[in-house]
Amino acid sequence: MQLVTVSPCSKERPRSDSASLVELAGGRLLIVYHGYRAGPEAGGDFGDAAIFSRSSTDGGSTWSEERLLLDVDAGDVNVMNPSLALLGDELLLACARNHTRTDSSLELRRSADAGQTFGEPTFVWRRCGEHRFTMYDCFRRLHDGRLLMMMQSSALIWEPGEKQWVDSYVSDDDGATWTLQGGRIDLPMRGAMEPAVAQMPDGELVCSLRTQLGRVFVTRSHDCGRTWELPQPSGPISPESCTCLTPLPGTERLVLFWNRGRYVHDHHHFGNRTPLSAAVSDDRGRTWRHVADIEAHPAGEYTNLTCRFLADGRAALAYLAGIADEPGAFNRTCLDLKLALLPRSLFEG
Repeated sequence: MQLVTVSPCSKERPRSDSASLVELAGGRLLIVYHGYRAGPEAGGDFGDAAIFSRSSTDGGSTWSEERLLLDVDAGDVNVMNPSLALLGDELLLACARNHTRTDSSLELRRSADAGQTFGEPTFVWRRCGEHRFTMYDCFRRLHDGRLLMMMQSSALIWEPGEKQWVDSYVSDDDGATWTLQGGRIDLPMRGAMEPAVAQMPDGELVCSLRTQLGRVFVTRSHDCGRTWELPQPSGPISPESCTCLTPLPGTERLVLFWNRGRYVHDHHHFGNRTPLSAAVSDDRGRTWRHVADIEAHPAGEYTNLTCRFLADGRAALAYLAGIADEPGAFNRTCLDLKLALLPRSLFEG
């Protein structure tokens, strides 16, 4: 196991996270993420943030200098949550532009030169009048060739009565046009949040969810996301935090990354987001076997996860990482973007 800091925090950059990573020709890795800059709200979710990139030519051990890809537009809150999809020789980049806390647009841009430059934007939605965004690594290429894109929506954010839900879009033409599917995912309390989707060899979609219900909940679709089963608790106890779900390549085994922490009913996120752990499932996410803790500081926060298996067999897990002054404190002043490079053998056996 190798832990690498991709973008360290600083006074000028209190927080970097929500990464998406692709492996390009020749093994070069490209990572995109949003970085919060100093100023009002600093590293808070609605602070000033822009999209940055770095690359690696040694399998993720070291990274190039940071490069600004997309800046916040004048008058907007920020631009955030980038996602990459490799479509043959072309890269597709998505990001959410927050005009206000309850009004966003989802922007798409394309690159024909491995992410060196990106073309003019197109939009999946524009000024939707909701707090709506895609996840940190939202694209999934389905077995039938279509692109699936999961998203999370809410009419309110950080207000009494806030309720989140999950929907999905699908594209038949590599992201040129998108159709909103009808299968909404919902749950009690704050709702269903931050979906992570994996497709099984027979086409079934398995989706893990962030919830306020004390467990990792899982739902399934047998029709490419048009409908979803009622989400069920799958076993792992969890605070309100992100999960990442991916197949182990070439198998029917699923790999889950999540916070294997206690559920605390009066905590601001129903428990500390530590440790950062990995588990595997051989029954499509109904039960899990814990295989490792990746980071486990008692005052740590490890969340906003994305994962991808590389050509050499390793899993690359990107995540936000920070240590608070004491367990349970809410730290938004120094949060690194980190990468865990994990051997495939960790998930076998």
